[in-house]
Order: sequence, then C-alpha cells, then structure tokens
Amino acid sequence: MDVRKHNLEVLRLYYPELYENIKDRACSNEYEVIVSREGCPTVKVGAFFLHSRYNPVQEAKKFMDTQWDENQEETVLYGFGFGYHIAEALERIQPGQKLYVFELNMALFNLALANVDITHLLAHPQLTLVISEDQAYIARCLHELLVRTNRLIVYPPSARAVPERYERLKFLLEVWDKRLLQVKNYMPMLQENYSANTQLGDPNISEFFGRYKGKPIIVVSSGPSLNKNKHLLGQCKGKALLIAAGSALRPVLAAGVEPDMFCIIDAIYHTTRKQIEGVENLNIPLIYLETASAGTVAAYQGPRFVAVNSERSGVRRDELIESGGSVATAILDIAIRMGGNPIIFVGQDLAFTNQEHHADGRMYGEEEKIKINPTLRQVQGQNGEMMWTNIGLLGYKYWIEERIQREKSITFINATEGGAYIDGCIHMPLSEVLDSYINK
Repeated sequence: MDVRKHNLEVLRLYYPELYENIKDRACSNEYEVIVSREGCPTVKVGAFFLHSRYNPVQEAKKFMDTQWDENQEETVLYGFGFGYHIAEALERIQPGQKLYVFELNMALFNLALANVDITHLLAHPQLTLVISEDQAYIARCLHELLVRTNRLIVYPPSARAVPERYERLKFLLEVWDKRLLQVKNYMPMLQENYSANTQLGDPNISEFFGRYKGKPIIVVSSGPSLNKNKHLLGQCKGKALLIAAGSALRPVLAAGVEPDMFCIIDAIYHTTRKQIEGVENLNIPLIYLETASAGTVAAYQGPRFVAVNSERSGVRRDELIESGGSVATAILDIAIRMGGNPIIFVGQDLAFTNQEHHADGRMYGEEEKIKINPTLRQVQGQNGEMMWTNIGLLGYKYWIEERIQREKSITFINATEGGAYIDGCIHMPLSEVLDSYINK
C-alpha cells in the first residue's frame, strides 16, 4: 500500500486546505527516517530522535499517562510528530472532549504522511489539526484556544524540532507552558477570589464596550519610563480616557493626575493591596479581573467593574475580555473593545530601562536596580539598542504585538519614551502625541 497516497486521500476529505498545501510537496532529505527496534518508523532530527529508536509506541503510552487529563473538556497539544502520542491521547479521550494538535514543521508532517498510516487520526471526530508554516496564524490560533482552556501539552521533541526561523513560536510555547503551570499552582486561590468577587454583584466592564469609538485611550503602565512624562498626563484629562494599571495608580496620583479608571488583575493580596493603600475611597472606577485578589477588591470603596475572561461566569462571549496575563495586556484589550482610537501606551517599557523595575523605584520592596543573571533575555529598544528584560515581559510584548496585528483600523502609539520597541506602534514622545492626536 502507498501509505502517503492513502493518507492524502483521507486528508483531502477532512482537511482540504492542508491537503492542497502539501499534496505536491516532496519529502525533505533534511531528516533521516529509521525503523525502530520494534518495527515502527521514527525520525532523527539533528542529534535527537523525534520518537524512541527502540519502542515509539511504549514511549508514547508513558508520555500520555503523565499528561492526559480526562476531566479537561479541551486540550491543546503542540507537536504532531509521527502521531504515536496523538493515538494514545485518542485512546484516552472521553465523550465530549476535544483535542487540538498544532504543528509548524510541515517537513516533518509530510514525512509522517509518507511513513505512517495516520488515517484513523485524520478522520477522528474529536481531533482538530492546525498544521501550517504561517507562524502568526499558528500563534493566533494557539492564543485563542489557550484563553479558553488551561490545558497545554507540549511534546518536547517536536518543540525542539521547530526550525530556528520560528524562534518566536518556540518562545510562545515556553511562556504558555510556564504560565499555565502557574495558573494550576494558584488555582485554589483563583477559585477563592472568584467565589468572593462574584458575591459583590458589581457590573461588567462590558457596559463601556463601544462607548469610546474614535476617542483616544491612554494605557498607563508602571514601567521606569513613566517617570519621564507622567506630568503630561494631566493635559489629556477630558480629551482622552486614561486607564492606569493598579501599579501605576500611586505614581500618577503623586504627579497630580487622576486617571479615569484603573485596573488590577493580580490574585495575590499583598501585591495589589499596596497599590490602593491610603486611596481606598477614591471616586475613580476600579476594573478588576474576576479572579483578582478578593481582599483588595472588597477594600476599595469607590465604583467597581468586573472584567470577565472565562465563560464559566455565564456571561455572553461578547462580554468577555482577553486578559493576556498582565494588567497592561488586559487594559489594552478593554481599550480595544471600548472602541478607542488611537490607543496610546505610556510607561509600557516591557524591559528594565536603566536596569530599573518600575516607575518611582522600589514598588514592591525589590532592589532598585536589577541584577544581570542568566535567566534574563535581551530585547531591542526603541533606538535600536539592546536592553535587558525577562521571559514574562517578553511574553507580554509578543502578546501585545499579536493583539495589535488583529486591529487593522486602529492606530497604536507607543509614547513610553523608553523601553522595548513594540511592533505595530508609532513611536513618538507624549508631547508630540498631545499636539498631533489629543489637542488637535
């Protein structure tokens, strides 16, 4: 039997677009296909094997024994490989569950078509394949699913086999893997916060969606560069909507400026409580994520609006936000849904400008200056210089850039005057933004 022809016939029925993209593609000689000791094909990718050179099926069983969650409605998995671990997942799948498998390395998928009968996988009704060489498309689809589910399985050899030109996706997988593990570790706290916050009965921030069409919205974050231009924000009052991160609230207030709203999403009490200490009775609306610290939310006596990022709350999909993992990313998504245009970033360094953590120095008791260590990364600054950042901030930068890319009709301006370069933004000083967009 011609395995590839047989696979392609089924692929054409279930994934016609993928079929068209791969049907005439020759198999790459970049990788070496070998037969394992147990008779199943595997492939050598550089110095490692995509599957065991001895028993790929047994290896796949052990892998999925440690990974599969029979209680998870939707599971996202990166790495198709030769399909052994996919078959094991589908052996365990329960009625009502869905498995989404992503793969960026089309050359390896083409080898799978040529060497392994995967027709039973291609036709499985609970499996959806997302296979493409379009890194932006893969990243967008991954993100859309991962905001719905907390379950990501990364098949390590497939992650290692992502071509170097797709370094950004490799980083995305690393960030999401760490973030979802963090969510899992904090789940009891998140659930406790959610239960307490829902008892408050606060209105949904979606009340403001679409209300500011064509109006400037300024997203104020607490990066070190906020110290440079926070005094100019007062000139924007009444002409633009100012939404501050909770961490930026006190620095902005100290500059004599009251934002129109501020936002917190962090679940940890001692972190967020410091942000409102002494200003609990302000008449500034607080936007809080449904899982934000319940103690901090309850302590704030001003107007409150809840932002919901999961369908568990029974709200409509058009009332949800994409939180993105940080307060700045959450505010950005809210600003987009409010209809803001232009949307202007201030204090959004996404890097340790001058090796500092935050505006106004030690906000959370950390050292004033960062210490360079092997866990830090480098990122291009606005003037082409290389700056220190960390994996979290870099992940937020990529999220912001991807979110911006989806909004073709909105102008995004980075008026941070320092920090990382943000693709998709016009970069200009806040004083020029005032002349060109606010006071025009």
